Parts: sequence; structure tokens; C-alpha cells
Amino acid sequence: MRTAISFICLSLFAAVQANAGNTSSYCDSISANLVLNCGFEAGAFTNWTFSGNISNPGNNYYGVDSFDTNTGNYGAYLSNDPITDGGAALVMSQTLSLLPSTNYIVSFYVAQPIVSTGTYTHDFSVSFDGTTLLSLVNPAAFNYTEYTYSFTTAASGNNDILSFTIINQDDYFSLDDIVVLAVPEPSTLALLGIGLLGLGIARVRLFSRPRKT
Repeated sequence: MRTAISFICLSLFAAVQANAGNTSSYCDSISANLVLNCGFEAGAFTNWTFSGNISNPGNNYYGVDSFDTNTGNYGAYLSNDPITDGGAALVMSQTLSLLPSTNYIVSFYVAQPIVSTGTYTHDFSVSFDGTTLLSLVNPAAFNYTEYTYSFTTAASGNNDILSFTIINQDDYFSLDDIVVLAVPEPSTLALLGIGLLGLGIARVRLFSRPRKT
């Protein structure tokens, strides 16, 4: 169970990159980050579990590449097979062990380069411990956007699942820089937000990935 789950900030800005030679995601520089392979710098989905509509012939529907990076060398592109399992959603998740009665934040960057044509569904949702943090239904096209949430764990503490659920029938969502971090007190969240914004130089990045065939 969770108490005091709240949406802290929504920062719409271009991808952040410290410099062209940067070889790791900014989330990897946060030593207390609980998420493994948080920026997909393994070049694969190591430490992540997939369920639901996992059909992926030729990595056509989801994978890791250098095109979808926010910071570092790699990012994830995510969609679902619109034919298999009736076009059911793809689910990507990771189980984390949390301390009791502790303040945490969940933060991630997501983008959708191409808007739905109207005949296709584009849904992206995020949940933690069964509580929905974000639900985007046929959103307009947008570049990488940071979403950050806070919550306090129950007194007992437990293992919790961070899940990303995706339906994108003719294109992809991009995902990168996922953070789950314990913070000592709520005031630290504001300081963290300032620090994240100052990690690098903002740059505009337009996507031109071809639609799925």
C-alpha cells in the first residue's frame, strides 16, 4: 500500500545531454537509483521483464537503440504487435525492494515522435505497486518529457513492481532515464528537481523514425 502518492512536476523540454562524448545515461550517475539498467546502457533490456503481448518479430515492435536516447548511448522504443493477441498491450516491468516508511520519487522520460492518425491507438501508462501514476491516451506528438512523482512507503515496506504498459499500433513511444530514489525528506525533492535540470545543455531533437510496416 502507498500513501501520499502525488505528481510533483511535468517538465517538457528537449533531451538533455552533457556532451557529445557522454557514454552513460544521467540516471546511471545517481548512485542511489534502485532501477537496474535504468537508461538501457546495456544495449538490451537486461533486468527488465516483459509480459502481455510480447510478439516482436525482428525487433519490429520494441527494442533498444541509439536513435531513441535521451541521454547516454541508448534508449528504448516501445510498441505492440497490433495483430497478435488481438492487439493487446505490451508490459515492461521491474521489481524493486523498498524500505518501510520512506519517501521515494519515481522519475522517467518519455516521448512520442508521431501522433496517432486517428484510426490507431496510442496509449502509454505507468504504475507503481498497482497505483497508476500516468495515463496518456492518444496524446499529441511530443519530444522527451520528464514525469516525476513522490510517495511514502507503508510501515512494513515491501517489494513493488514498476510497470510501463504500451499500446502503439503504428509507431513507437521512446523511454529513457528511469529513476526510483529514496529521499530523506520532501524538501529534498525540490533540490533534486533543480539538479536534474542543470545536468546538461538542452537541445532540440526531432524524431523521424519510419512508421511500422
